[in-house]
Amino acid sequence: HIEELRTKDHQVIWGRRGTGKTTLQKAFVYDVNYLQQNPATIALYVVMANIIPTDEEIDSLTGDGSSLAVYVFSKLIDQICKELESIFNIRSMAMEDSSEVKFIKAYDELQDYLTIYQTYIQGGELSIDNLKSNEIKKEIGYEIGTGVKIAKILDACVNIFRKHSNTSNLKQSVALSGKLRFRLETQIISAYIKKMLEALGISFMYICLDEYSEIDKVSKYTIQSKVAQLIKQVFFKNAMFSVKIATIWNRSKLHSRGGNRVEGIEYKQDIFPGPDLDIM
Repeated sequence: HIEELRTKDHQVIWGRRGTGKTTLQKAFVYDVNYLQQNPATIALYVVMANIIPTDEEIDSLTGDGSSLAVYVFSKLIDQICKELESIFNIRSMAMEDSSEVKFIKAYDELQDYLTIYQTYIQGGELSIDNLKSNEIKKEIGYEIGTGVKIAKILDACVNIFRKHSNTSNLKQSVALSGKLRFRLETQIISAYIKKMLEALGISFMYICLDEYSEIDKVSKYTIQSKVAQLIKQVFFKNAMFSVKIATIWNRSKLHSRGGNRVEGIEYKQDIFPGPDLDIM
């Protein structure tokens, strides 16, 4: 089964409780990271049940199931960042200064990006008081981040600057205030993770997601397909990622259809059969 998982395809590991999904994924991660000893390839293990929001977090979220799904996804990305930070702490002594700076910069900017979104989705009002200082604050005045990097993030996500004058130094000349409409951009997340991997000298990463169906236990909403859609947008369009999802067949809903629209990850189309522990 470990050999079967070494393929770079995205795969589903099926299995009822107690059939060995967790053991298999942990053994695979250990094999990739410690036995194969290829510093350019790593495997990360994330338990989805450990990143679902608490009751207090759910109560604070604004919006519907889509908002909850994006919030869960943002926590998944945050966990992946923490795993990469651990690898960085191990490798940093042997890294060149430029690579170390590149990793820290990408890591910090992605963390700021996730913090801004999570603040927004929990009802905090993000406002630009003065673009000359490039400050983004909650309504209560908590400063999330300062600097040009925040302005760049906003410029990529919120097309607010285009409504104003066409001066050559637009970011320095416009002062705005009020609530922003903020959208999590999967392309930006993918770009930051790629930069971190490049700084670490990693060209390929396996992402092993365990207990995937557990994320539907947090509320009245079914969010599996919505989270799967975000996972696909970030990781399925880049050949340096391979996602392995371990879940229970009759509790899984990796994709859904609404009219002509398909949301999520289609089995045997986007993701392929991996080890079937139910058969064993």
